[in-house]
Amino acid sequence: MQFLCKLKSFEGGLPPVLEEWVVTKKENLETGSCLFSSNFQLMDAAEDPFFLIFGEFHVKNLKNAPIKYSKWKIFSIACANLNADVQIVYFKTTTTGVQVLGSDFIKECVQFVHSFIKERPKLHNKMAGAVANKCAANIKAISYLQMQGIPVLYDLRHFENTLLRGRYVEKTFCRFYVDRTICEANIHETLKVTRSIVRAIVPSNLIHYYEDELLSLNCFLGRIFKSFSGKKLRMSHINSNVFKGLGAVLAQYIHPDAEEAFEKFKELHDPKKAVTFMATLTAVRSQLMHAILRDEQKILKRLQMMDDDDTPGPSQRARLNN
Repeated sequence: MQFLCKLKSFEGGLPPVLEEWVVTKKENLETGSCLFSSNFQLMDAAEDPFFLIFGEFHVKNLKNAPIKYSKWKIFSIACANLNADVQIVYFKTTTTGVQVLGSDFIKECVQFVHSFIKERPKLHNKMAGAVANKCAANIKAISYLQMQGIPVLYDLRHFENTLLRGRYVEKTFCRFYVDRTICEANIHETLKVTRSIVRAIVPSNLIHYYEDELLSLNCFLGRIFKSFSGKKLRMSHINSNVFKGLGAVLAQYIHPDAEEAFEKFKELHDPKKAVTFMATLTAVRSQLMHAILRDEQKILKRLQMMDDDDTPGPSQRARLNN
């Protein structure tokens, strides 16, 4: 806080409530991490399922910072619902000059957040699963969640990129996620037809990617219908698009503040102080962003209500044919 309030962006000081909140998080921020426990309230209060998203954001090439502290990663975990309402609930900042963001690091963070949710049965029952890039760095975290009975879906954009490396353009799941209205009554038939389509058009050396995802989808949707019987949904927002966008905006806010701080305060050449500062800056910027998001979500509900009114009945919907 001593450095933060001397930056141009915060010359007027922080809102008193936010300043008090930062003080309560001091111990965690000194380790570079922060849990936004209040941000679970959106998911806890709503009668809707949610899922976790996790990944890292980059704050690169900070001028005035020592070379070993010029590149930072912010590993973040967010909760999102089926309407694309997203709230970051946890982050941990690191730089290669202090700690490497590897598979054990990621697993530890994901396990921490999942344990927090698991201690709250009502919240845990609403959790459908998680969405992530199934890269090598995330495998330990994904395996941990799967061992806990939590399915993990391949983020659709990363899934498409994986198939592109195999010289194949994804054409099946993009329709499954966007076009199909799914309910408890049609889920098994929908997955069956999707599997038959995959086997008919996808190259044999890539089919295993789809087979793995269809199993995860079955479990993910099964968790939703177990807790929300009778629910109808579309999967168009079950991805990390908004999450990635928020991360990019957050990094853009953090970058100039951090450059200014490293120029003004040589104390930040101390690794412990640098980690605490970057975590505090990230926490404050995140909370200011969350306040805007909550206001936007209230307004965007008007579009959701219109969509609910216009959703066609079963007899009007296009059918998948074998």
